[in-house]
Amino acid sequence: MRERLLLILENIKTWLAARSTRDKILMMAGGALVLALIIGAMMYVTRTEYVPVFSGLDEREMGEIAARLKEQGIPYKLAAGGGTLYVDKRQAADVKVQMAAEGIPRTGSITYDIFAQNANMGMTDRQFSVLEREALQNELARMIQNGIRGVRKAHVMLTMPEPSIWAHQESDASSASVILDLDPGVRLDQRAIQALYTLISKSVPRLSPDNIVITTQYGELLDPNFGGSTTADDYMRMQEIKRAIERDIEASITRLILTTLPADMTEPPRVSVQAFAQIDFTKETRVEENVRAPEGSDPNDPKGLVLSMEKLSESWQGQGTPPGGNAGTGTTDVPTYQGGNQNNGSYERTEDRINYELDKIHKTVDKAPYALQDLAVNVAVTLPAQAAGNQAMDTTKLTDNIQNAVANIVNLVIENNDAAGQKNANNRVKVIVDVGSLSPAKTPSEQALRWIQDNWFYLALAGFALIVLITGVIFIVRRRRREEDTAPGIAPEFSAYVGEATEPPPLVLEETDEARMQKQLERLAREKPKDFVAILRTWLKEES
Repeated sequence: MRERLLLILENIKTWLAARSTRDKILMMAGGALVLALIIGAMMYVTRTEYVPVFSGLDEREMGEIAARLKEQGIPYKLAAGGGTLYVDKRQAADVKVQMAAEGIPRTGSITYDIFAQNANMGMTDRQFSVLEREALQNELARMIQNGIRGVRKAHVMLTMPEPSIWAHQESDASSASVILDLDPGVRLDQRAIQALYTLISKSVPRLSPDNIVITTQYGELLDPNFGGSTTADDYMRMQEIKRAIERDIEASITRLILTTLPADMTEPPRVSVQAFAQIDFTKETRVEENVRAPEGSDPNDPKGLVLSMEKLSESWQGQGTPPGGNAGTGTTDVPTYQGGNQNNGSYERTEDRINYELDKIHKTVDKAPYALQDLAVNVAVTLPAQAAGNQAMDTTKLTDNIQNAVANIVNLVIENNDAAGQKNANNRVKVIVDVGSLSPAKTPSEQALRWIQDNWFYLALAGFALIVLITGVIFIVRRRRREEDTAPGIAPEFSAYVGEATEPPPLVLEETDEARMQKQLERLAREKPKDFVAILRTWLKEES
């Protein structure tokens, strides 16, 4: 057995000695790679995978849990500034059950489950109110944490006044204060803020959104009415809408101008239209109440239809004081004895009471946003110097036609706007018609030259990369040829082991040049002296 192992080792050494340096390096690199893969696989299989079991606890309870785990020899890790505790995944369930059996963690929040657990008759109204408010606060906090993305923790404080026992006295309104602990880099948008205010106001009795205050952990007030002002997002949206309206107007005017231009031009014209629109983004709701005469009434009499009429007439004639007392005596005057007036007198009073029928109109008007208030258009048209048949272009007539066509569009836009309608639409349209400035068509060679000038950097970069690639290929080819020219011929393989029961194989020599044979023998004597000695013995044995 030992001789067999020695024979195997000797064959391995012989085989390795016959390999070139490049083959040996490749074999060593392959072996190292296989060994690294085996070690990595073993580390991956035997690694410890940690999972979180406790988070959000204070430092005191986290330290108590860590001390218990250290006593029991359970490995753990702390992360997130000591706020989260990780243990081995295979022991996570056992750790939770074991800590719960010991009553850890000891702190907690009151929820509505406490009423199901402590439903007894010994609870007073005051205790019930305190527990109810605490449970409502914690339920709201838990709902915000689980329902709003980006909220790590929420603290809710509610003030709920007791209802009044007097019928004529209204109860005070409830109020709420909320502090949100947001994740790093999270910023709530306006829709999420308004949703928070609506959610809290609908969850608490007699709580209006005006009595709710929400802040972040950095003291930033989250105001739901901030949406009324123009934020960056609103500004970008308004600019996009304004630009879309302007692009539609520009496209429509461009198509209109192309139809007004003559069709017998030698070259296609160039039309450039720039529209500037003033958009009203105000969304308004107003209530109008008007009173007018009903339909069918006299148009010359705007009082309306007569619903009822009453005429009163009173007259008196005789001696003494007229009915109602002397003129000029009020009810607060000091009474005095009036001298009697025995002259004859008269008194007359006429009164007309007429009720008219009028129409009362109650109208609610909703003004939609995105109203186009004003519009200004600039038009630039470039035409060839001559039309087909060498006819000169009449720019004055074309300018007037384009001016009138574009002015009609502007009039149609601003005719409903009184403020803008006071100005003439022609003042809002500027038309410039240029003739003969069209550059001639470029030849293919000029276009290619222009393309090269525009992309010279990329062409230079591609040329440099191509030169590097060609140089590398030439260097590799020359190196291989040099190695082939300088490498000696491969010596024939001989068996260096002469067994007891086997005879050495005959030496088979190719008919080669003497110099080449000499080089092979010298190389064999340097690299494999044992084989060289065996060959010499074989030659001597054959000659004897």
